[in-house]
Amino acid sequence: MSELLLWIVLYSILSAIYRNFLIEEYQIIFEKLCVFFYTFADYIPLNFMLGFYVTAVYGRWTNYVNDIGWIDTPCLFISTNIHGTNDTARLIRRNLVRYMVLTQAMVYRTVCVSVKRRFPTLEHLVTSGLMTKSELKSFNEINSPNDNKFWVPMEWCFNLLRQARLIKMIDSDIIYTQLIDKIGQYRSTLLNLAVYDWIPIPLVYTQVVTLAVRFYFIFALFGRQYLKHDYNTPYSETIDLYIPILSIFQFIFYVGWMKVAEVMLNPLGDDDEDLELNYIIDRNLQVGLLTVDKCYGLLPDQEKDMFWKENHPEPLYTKKSSRRRQNPMIGSCVTPPIIGFKKNGCKRRCCPKKSRKRYVISRSAPNLSHTKTIVSLNKSNELHGQKIEETQFQNGQRGDHESTPIENGILKNSKIYFQSLPKPNSCGKEEYSIRIPID
Repeated sequence: MSELLLWIVLYSILSAIYRNFLIEEYQIIFEKLCVFFYTFADYIPLNFMLGFYVTAVYGRWTNYVNDIGWIDTPCLFISTNIHGTNDTARLIRRNLVRYMVLTQAMVYRTVCVSVKRRFPTLEHLVTSGLMTKSELKSFNEINSPNDNKFWVPMEWCFNLLRQARLIKMIDSDIIYTQLIDKIGQYRSTLLNLAVYDWIPIPLVYTQVVTLAVRFYFIFALFGRQYLKHDYNTPYSETIDLYIPILSIFQFIFYVGWMKVAEVMLNPLGDDDEDLELNYIIDRNLQVGLLTVDKCYGLLPDQEKDMFWKENHPEPLYTKKSSRRRQNPMIGSCVTPPIIGFKKNGCKRRCCPKKSRKRYVISRSAPNLSHTKTIVSLNKSNELHGQKIEETQFQNGQRGDHESTPIENGILKNSKIYFQSLPKPNSCGKEEYSIRIPID
């Protein structure tokens, strides 16, 4: 907002000087300068540069979000496939979860300021309970040229899985392999975060885009001035505006577009718009331990559902939700068959040359949400020799009407509900849906 106000103030100052303080000779020089900036400002490929930049930033932002690392799926596999209720089985399941969260915390503290502030040293991981003193000692004894040894807790996970397989807590090698794969996928997402932080978007690209946007609107201070003389530009003697409304909107959109990219450039920062990684660590630990320990083997009593005897079960709708017409998945080239329509002695499926109305009789629940097509009527509303009043089918009308009894007994002494469908079908016919409540 401050940049926009500054641009408007500068534009107004230039406009006031041009209109009130310059003699005609200098006005002509100023106008030629404005025409020059207007003519050659498009040499800056702003749409391409800004669009490509925002696309690259947004792609990285979505990858950040997708690679946060949710522990739910590995924990469900651990809880289901590592059997036992004794302390050994519980210890293995809980430590697997803790090692995965420990890996996540180690990665986060290298890429996120807020997590680094929470765990400035490895000793703070011990104090927080994610790591024991013996594990810290074993971790420090590993001599590695790279300080980022967050692969160590994942090795502990895999070794613990192998121990569970050796003592027959895991039933087969196939299940053991699946557990390895799920935990390995979790590790890969965390590794991607470290790679994104290590290899950012080149800083010079951000600088070039920022300079391009700002220089474009500096040139627009002159190029968008409304001139007194005609120079074959859109701003010459068309309509004299003291405030360039459309240029202000362009400034808002382009600069706002650039600001959005700047916010999304590093989603692991400490701003309000950034990801809450401390919450994710807490949430993963809580959900993980609850899944593999307290909810181990949890299963409610099995009983028959309310759709036990129904061939086509459909859950109930609330009164408000039932008012919205359903839009089932039907191909755009599929047209429901028309029964009994005759014209000039021949049956037709559709009539592309002349538009006609088609009425669909449906049987439905009182909430009008479920329908089943029974038969169709032609424009004269004929159905097995019976007629239905034309006034019952006004365009867009909806209401209750007593129907004429029909020979096949479908509509005898029933009320019908109808409403117009949203658009003509592929043949250009105007459709109406007539719905009959179930007795």
